[in-house]
Amino acid sequence: MASFPTACPACGRETDTTEDGRCHFCGRRKPEPVPPASTLSGPPRPAPSVWDDMRPQLVAAALSALIAVIGLLAESALLLVLAALVLVVAAVAKIVADGW
Repeated sequence: MASFPTACPACGRETDTTEDGRCHFCGRRKPEPVPPASTLSGPPRPAPSVWDDMRPQLVAAALSALIAVIGLLAESALLLVLAALVLVVAAVAKIVADGW
């Protein structure tokens, strides 16, 4: 088995590794090499489109507009405040989800 020098955590030297995974100098086991992170996570996912990213905010804006129109027709200040609250909650949720 061809080995190349790797650092031993026990003795701190760059030594060859024996057939059974031990340090050639001190005889203690060396840790198994960890595969690169890219093979563990798989292929990267594509970034979401703008429409996919903003869909919840667009739905909240449409709902808020509907509530505002109903509030104007019914002359209800409470519904207008509710419409504004829906917009604020949607904006805060987007900021928290994306990380400030």
